[in-house]
Amino acid sequence: MNRHTKHIILSFFTFCFSIIGTSQVNWVEGWSENQLKQAIVRGDSQMNEAEKEVIFYCNLVRIDPKKFMSTVLPKYVESREIENSSYLISLRRDLKKANELPPFIANSELSQVAKKHATNSGNKGTIGHHNYTQRFKHLNDIFSVDGENCDYGNGEAIDIVFSWLIDEGIADLGHRKNILDPDFTHTGVGISPHKEYGVNAVMAYGKME
Repeated sequence: MNRHTKHIILSFFTFCFSIIGTSQVNWVEGWSENQLKQAIVRGDSQMNEAEKEVIFYCNLVRIDPKKFMSTVLPKYVESREIENSSYLISLRRDLKKANELPPFIANSELSQVAKKHATNSGNKGTIGHHNYTQRFKHLNDIFSVDGENCDYGNGEAIDIVFSWLIDEGIADLGHRKNILDPDFTHTGVGISPHKEYGVNAVMAYGKME
């Protein structure tokens, strides 16, 4: 076993320990070592561990949506005491019929876009995708398709991801669709303080040919 392989294995177990250690719930119980390795962030990244963790959970959804539905989803619903709703029902339905997809690859350009928007929104106390076209314009030569998710008030990665997956009150389920979109190949996440909601998270997506 060479030094590079040892480093990957050590990083894998350190990451798995950290995501279990941040919660009383072992969200990844029942997932194979190979699946967890697939979900860990790959690629050029300037993100911190919390931001990488958001991608990790999104990658679990993508690589095995049915398993996510049967393992992580019921634990989350029980632990957060979430009442059943049409959005939760539709999430189960969408995960059940969703195809397995490759995990997202981290991208430094997308993470910079996400971090900048999270920081600006947090400083101003604003919400939404303002100046979206302008903010992504410099990436048009890199990504043929792009997208963005925003979340407010959730400090833990698992809560950020589930706010997008359940997408309560969002008629077009745009956040959920972005996570499950087969066109998106790369992503970046920014999490920053927000003067109105305490914290906000932004996840930027792109399709690289």
